Order: sequence, then structure tokens, then C-alpha cells
Amino acid sequence: MTMATLARYLSGRGYGPVQDLTGLKGKYDIDLSWAPDRAFESVGEFARATAANTPNANLPAAPEADLFAAFRNLLGLRLERHREQIEVVVIDHIERVPAEN
Repeated sequence: MTMATLARYLSGRGYGPVQDLTGLKGKYDIDLSWAPDRAFESVGEFARATAANTPNANLPAAPEADLFAAFRNLLGLRLERHREQIEVVVIDHIERVPAEN
């Protein structure tokens, strides 16, 4: 995957808007695992179903690193938090006007 695809993936997982500022243009085979922060990621159907079953002894132990440490240790990349102003459209009122037949 490209770095832009990875950024979109993280944005979709609830980590907020993630931008690719690496400047890397190629496609990469990324093997990344981290212990999800439950404040950001909701538990999906698969995770709930798996938790109900007894764990398989052959599975590797759950990763202990958070996302920021996993990026640094496994990929050699650094995630940084930045605060920026963004434009937002807010609809504060709406009326439903009946249409004449």
C-alpha cells in the first residue's frame, strides 16, 4: 500500500484526520500490529465473536505497543500530533416545508 492509503486507513479507524507528509511515493508491504486504544477504536463484530470463544493457544500474544510506538519501532516512521484550524459547515436549523401536490 502507499503511505496515503495507510493515512486514509488510520483516519477511518477513528484516529482523526491523518495526513501523509512522508514524501514517499512507492507501494510498500506493511506488517504492522499494535494494541488498539479502545478510546479510538470501537469493537467490531469479529472481535466480539472472538472474545466469546476460548482463545487459541497457537496464536501469538497480543501486541503491547501503542500505535505511535508501533510506527516508530516497526516501520521507522514517526506519527506526530498537530493542531490546525479547519473549515467546518454547521447546520443549526432546518425546516421541512410541505410540497403542494
